[in-house]
Amino acid sequence: MKSKKIFLFFISIFLSLVFVIYLFYQAGFKKVFKILFLLSWWQMLAVFLIEILIFLLLIKKWQILTRPYGYKNRIKKLIPAFLGKRVISYLTPIMYVGGEGFKAYLIKKSEEKSFIQTFGLIIVDRIAEGIALLFFLALGGIISLLAGAYILGFFLILISLGLIILIIVFSRLPNIFYLLIKIFKFHKIAKQEINEHRTLQEKIDEEINLIKDFFQKRRKYFNLDVLLSFFYILFACSQIYLLMSFWGHRLYFFKIYLIRTFGILAGLVPTPGSLGGFEGAMAFIFMTLNLNLEHALSLSLVIRFIQLIFVAIGIFFVIPYLTKFIIPLIFRNNKPEKPTNS
Repeated sequence: MKSKKIFLFFISIFLSLVFVIYLFYQAGFKKVFKILFLLSWWQMLAVFLIEILIFLLLIKKWQILTRPYGYKNRIKKLIPAFLGKRVISYLTPIMYVGGEGFKAYLIKKSEEKSFIQTFGLIIVDRIAEGIALLFFLALGGIISLLAGAYILGFFLILISLGLIILIIVFSRLPNIFYLLIKIFKFHKIAKQEINEHRTLQEKIDEEINLIKDFFQKRRKYFNLDVLLSFFYILFACSQIYLLMSFWGHRLYFFKIYLIRTFGILAGLVPTPGSLGGFEGAMAFIFMTLNLNLEHALSLSLVIRFIQLIFVAIGIFFVIPYLTKFIIPLIFRNNKPEKPTNS
């Protein structure tokens, strides 16, 4: 069964690469790289600084969300956790989910807090991001309907309704929370915090009560998280706006909105880094908006290059914990060595 999954995994990568090469062939390799080389060093730096701002905003969101629970949230400890999460999420087939458990583990180690509580608060953080994305998509759907783009408008509103359903499902945290922990094999980490007189489900139920209390008594922290998550999406839109402006295209907000929306949807493609899916999404929306295919691929290359810089830095933090703790714990069931600090 595992060999079949590995085979399908590499086949998907191969097909994605073939698709990406085909897109570049259609656009013309020389045209794409000519557009890339139009960017000056300060323009590339400006786009990269926005990515750093986004990264710091994600950390700030977490600091605000966990403040009521006594997390110290030292920045020098959070940076490795968030970089490590980015590496795992980028390399695993489901780009938006894979690294959350790894981030929970690193934060839990630095804070000496419960893994289950930390992972639960990460889920709350992702729910806040989901609500912000819901507002973002619903806004675009309404604008599309008013502009006469009825199919696109109904499509975006349909996705928004789907997000509402997901959020309602996640509001029933006891079952979903336990299922997520089992699916990603985090239960082996969580069981280390449980004594012989308790079960994993009992420990989860206890931590879930804390999260329910969060929504009931500390809603202002959650609302602030939603607001900052919305700004996070807008900052990502500003990256697209800047790049297109540098290339001589002053796009209206609605076009930037559509490009960003399709970029978000591409993150659901089950290949590492959404390989092929992101390039295909950019190609589709650019051609729909009567923009050049070569600009779509140039944009995707710049964004992917910036992402890979963060991934490359994050690997230095990921490898010691993967090799000395996570992999032995999940696959060998023996007590692993204590990881060294990176």
